[in-house]
Amino acid sequence: MKNTLKKIVLMLVVIQNTSPLFAQKTPIASEPDISRIVDTLLYGHENGFITNPSVVGAAVGVYWKGKTYYSGYGMADRERKIKVDFNTLFEIGSNTKIFTGLMLAGEMAERKMSGNDFIEKYVAVNKNIQGKVRLTDMANHISGLPTFHDSASLAELISKDTTKDPLMLVTDDYMLSVLKKVDTLHQYGEYEYSNFGVGMLGYILQKEEHATYEQLLQRMICKPLGLKNTTTISDTNARNMAKGYYKETRAPFIHLCSAMQGAGGIKSSIIDMMSFVKAQITEAGPLQKALSISHKKYYNEENLQIAMGWHIGKTYNTEIYEMRGDTYGASSLMLFNKEHDLGIVILLNSANSGVVNRSMNTILAKLLDTSGSQHKFSQPEVMVDRKTLESYVGIYELQPGFDASVSIEEDGKLAIQLTGQPKLAFKAVENNWFVLEKFNCQLEFIKDGKGICNEFNLYQNAQKINCKRKS
Repeated sequence: MKNTLKKIVLMLVVIQNTSPLFAQKTPIASEPDISRIVDTLLYGHENGFITNPSVVGAAVGVYWKGKTYYSGYGMADRERKIKVDFNTLFEIGSNTKIFTGLMLAGEMAERKMSGNDFIEKYVAVNKNIQGKVRLTDMANHISGLPTFHDSASLAELISKDTTKDPLMLVTDDYMLSVLKKVDTLHQYGEYEYSNFGVGMLGYILQKEEHATYEQLLQRMICKPLGLKNTTTISDTNARNMAKGYYKETRAPFIHLCSAMQGAGGIKSSIIDMMSFVKAQITEAGPLQKALSISHKKYYNEENLQIAMGWHIGKTYNTEIYEMRGDTYGASSLMLFNKEHDLGIVILLNSANSGVVNRSMNTILAKLLDTSGSQHKFSQPEVMVDRKTLESYVGIYELQPGFDASVSIEEDGKLAIQLTGQPKLAFKAVENNWFVLEKFNCQLEFIKDGKGICNEFNLYQNAQKINCKRKS
């Protein structure tokens, strides 16, 4: 997470963890029309869900300054022609980890367990890692334990699996056997996302409370918050269970043993997920102490902080708590921001994290961009003469070893290609301003007193990067 270059490589895809480089504070002229923003997100002719055949169904929720907005889209089950509604259950994948982190915070709030407890107090571990891994380390992805979402940590199971679903072979005994074998912690104390670590945390909570993960979920979170459609044991054939899709093809549901439930086993509805997010903002009610503990930053680097699984970064000069999840046939996201009284939930029954990213960026840009630059996107396209465009063509340096190549497309549009990224064409709105609304990105070319362009500014999500010409 210390690799600044890596962050910039992702700039045209999504900026979520970098500190803002540019943000001019000016008041919003009027309150945004949330319904219109979401409606455009779903049905917009250029970038809406309706133009993307891989998006089968979705539910979107936005909480903004005391009001909640819900929208449903498409099919929960395309084959049976069942539409998405507000009670449709979606797999939420790794968003489950936030629930598991809140369970640990609840135990800490009631002084039943200490976040500083070493895990050997609860489960058998290799002697070489005794006195090192704490419960909060597991919740915040700094334990150094195996990841269980890459081929290296699942190599043994991949060699045995004939269904291409190695997680089907993961059992509680297998998880415990892996824990006993771990004699070296990989980058302990540094961020490394670990399904195994959070799964084992969920298992420890079950063992300590003598209850299943489902029982803990209902007792510790769902009942206090009034969540009626959040569970790990829903009937996947039920009418209200969204079927998953990957590239327009039916995808299997994820099946996890009890020692992995806490890493990704929950299914929930947009109503419940929005209630969960709003509870994070208010920090009120019976879970007040647990919520407060769960929002504490247990990992703190310049570009990323972690709070019981929440990934925290600055966007539009404000702090965003965010988490997302993917399964074989679903992608989801939830985030909140206390300063602006904002919460967002996006649930897809399609495995498409790119759509989730773009949807998040679209909503955040409309609500939080106070730089006064958003009007550029709504400006009509203008024709820029060829000579002016040619004056911008060249190679510009963003970082040492990382460049932006500016060129002209056959249709006369200006395009930019970052090192290792696809070429993207921009719309001209002024002679020196070019925009790409899909990624909330703008280019401002700057000429010197002699009319020569030697630099441009790249703006995105209140970030500004100045790029100097190399050739």
